[in-house]
Amino acid sequence: MITKIAPAVLALTVIAAGTAQAATAAGTPWSVNYQQASASGAITSDHAQFPQVKATGTLTVTGGSGCYHVTMVSYKVPDKPVHTQRTKSGPQCGKGSLPVSLSAVTNAFFTEVMFKVCADDNDTVCGPATTVTPN
Repeated sequence: MITKIAPAVLALTVIAAGTAQAATAAGTPWSVNYQQASASGAITSDHAQFPQVKATGTLTVTGGSGCYHVTMVSYKVPDKPVHTQRTKSGPQCGKGSLPVSLSAVTNAFFTEVMFKVCADDNDTVCGPATTVTPN
C-alpha cells in the first residue's frame, strides 16, 4: 500500500528537520572569565562512534602580562565527580586572543562539562566555573 503525503505536510516536515539540525550544529553556548581574561564559545556532543564532546571558542586577554588558559572538565552526570576527563587550551600570555578547541571522550551519553579560566598550570588560580550540558 502506498500512502500519499500532502506537499504542504512534506514541506513542513523538511523545514522542521532543518531547524532542529541547525540548533544542534550550533551547540550549547559557554562563557567564563577571570581577572583580565574571558573565554566563550559553543560545545557539541558527538555520539556517532563513541561519546565525545567538542568545545570551540576564543580566549581573550584584555591587559596585563600574565598567562591564562581555559580548562574543560567533562564528567558522567550520575557519577560526578567520578569518570572525569580534564583538558586545557594553550596559554594566551599578555594582551590578545587565542582560538580554543577542546575535545574529550566522555564514556557516557549523559555528560556535563565544566569550563573555567585559570592563571596557573595546576588549575588552582581560576575564576568561577560554568557548567553546561551539551546538546
